[in-house]
Amino acid sequence: MMSARAFVAKGRTMRRVTWLAVLGGLILLGCATEPEPAEAPVEDAYHTGAGRDASFGRAMNEAKMDAVRAFVVDYLGESTERAHRPELDQILYGTRNPNAYVYTDTMETTREDNVGTLEEPEYVYEMRIKVDAGAIVRTLDSHGIEPGDAVADPERPEEEPSPDDEGIPEPGEAADELALHPDDWNGAAEEERRFIRRYVDRLTYMVYFPEDTELDRSFLRQAVGQANSYLISEGHVAVDASQVQRLREDQQMVYEEETGGEVGMLQWIAQRLDADVYVEVDGTVSADTRNDRHYATANMDLRMYETSTGQLLGSVPYQSPETVSRTDQRSAKSNAVQSAVYAAMPHMIDQSRELLARQFTQGIRYELVLQNTEDSRMVAEFRRQMRDRVSEVDTVSQSPEETEFVVYHYGSLDELEELTYQAADAVPGMEGLYQVMRRGKSITFNTGI
Repeated sequence: MMSARAFVAKGRTMRRVTWLAVLGGLILLGCATEPEPAEAPVEDAYHTGAGRDASFGRAMNEAKMDAVRAFVVDYLGESTERAHRPELDQILYGTRNPNAYVYTDTMETTREDNVGTLEEPEYVYEMRIKVDAGAIVRTLDSHGIEPGDAVADPERPEEEPSPDDEGIPEPGEAADELALHPDDWNGAAEEERRFIRRYVDRLTYMVYFPEDTELDRSFLRQAVGQANSYLISEGHVAVDASQVQRLREDQQMVYEEETGGEVGMLQWIAQRLDADVYVEVDGTVSADTRNDRHYATANMDLRMYETSTGQLLGSVPYQSPETVSRTDQRSAKSNAVQSAVYAAMPHMIDQSRELLARQFTQGIRYELVLQNTEDSRMVAEFRRQMRDRVSEVDTVSQSPEETEFVVYHYGSLDELEELTYQAADAVPGMEGLYQVMRRGKSITFNTGI
């Protein structure tokens, strides 16, 4: 039989064991439920980059992406970056918008040279710039690329992408993004809508600067070069700036004889060079020097016009972030101008596509001129025949010497020429119709009477 003292001692021992068990359980529970420390965010960092290209703007962009590449190597590790290089070239290094991955206001130019000639330039551009680590890492994460992950098997051939693969756009698919309501199409058939979508995806642009600009012409030439470089990189057709300058210098008398000054010089040049849209780029730039570094800001404006009518389609103003150069103020100004134009170009393209699509919901606007139109009854019958073949025909002016029409047609100028011959053949006395001239969206015939 246990004594009272032994019973009490045993009870104390059991309570001690029980409390120790409870305490141990709490400790284990605390360890199990204690949250893991949050992973420290990747910090933005300065990197150097270099680029080399015949285009000053592309050389600058290559330098930006070279700095981005330096960050990726540091972040992923050299072997992982090298293993994923083909994929990185597609999803990151090949971007047409490097400004999405860098802070442009931190850019410091360390070298800017033309190692080529004036006729065949080759620009070398070097810089120091802070990269946007968060934007880069988000892009890598979205494609499952992480530091130190498994490298690709070099013995396993990569599969060729199929046109039906999800995420690969079909040609012309971007045109379906036009923000037009079904009512905007004025009853156009789906085939006619597709024609307009394809048409605005294949616009030809002419970019130049106005004659009365106050900005330094050398900066504006760089702006034009940057705009054309962007257009070409995006698959658009851009008129060579040297052609514009040549016509402006050599064809002044022809321009005055043909237009009498009623049409702007740039519009006339755009018509001669078959541009759908011409863009006037202009602006202002300011600069100052602080602590031995040179800073500049550019306010650029891209004004878009429809070539056949000269109608203003819209304006895209853009202010650059403050750019920095260690060289001089001129270099900082040049960087600011080109940075602003580069950033404004996507907005200009989207706006011009949508605005022209709205104008073309009745069809493409063409000018059709008939010479030698003394017989007004014959002209009226011709107009009736044309209305059966195109979307709409409006008479602009009529005289015995000449009649001018505006024709709306869901088709090319070549097709309009064929339809004009068909209409003329259906009008007694006009079988001898022949073409005199065609330019841009204008075509002229003689009735042959």
